[in-house]
Amino acid sequence: MRFLHTADWQLGMTRHFLNGEAQPRYSAARRAAVAALGPLAGDVGAEFVVVAGDVFEHNQLAPRDVSQSLEAMRGIEVPVYLLPGNHDPLDASSVYTSALFTAERPDNVIVL
Repeated sequence: MRFLHTADWQLGMTRHFLNGEAQPRYSAARRAAVAALGPLAGDVGAEFVVVAGDVFEHNQLAPRDVSQSLEAMRGIEVPVYLLPGNHDPLDASSVYTSALFTAERPDNVIVL
């Protein structure tokens, strides 16, 4: 069995020292790195991807950040298993149980 292991994406992170267009470019680069896992999984014959914690920077993300993050994961053609971490715990205010996440979660994305 082959799989990809990754962690600490911290999608939605704001870098306060970045100004102008630097923050949007930073966020887009993080999402592009997530999307690049799709071709990488195919290249190495991975059956799935495990994200071991801190997928998101916190649980109070802007809806756009959640939607764009899920869209990046949608393009990964193998299952993507997400494990909540200390930045994005699975609690009463969790991004993982939000109406937006539930409605837009791609079929290949599974929260453990």
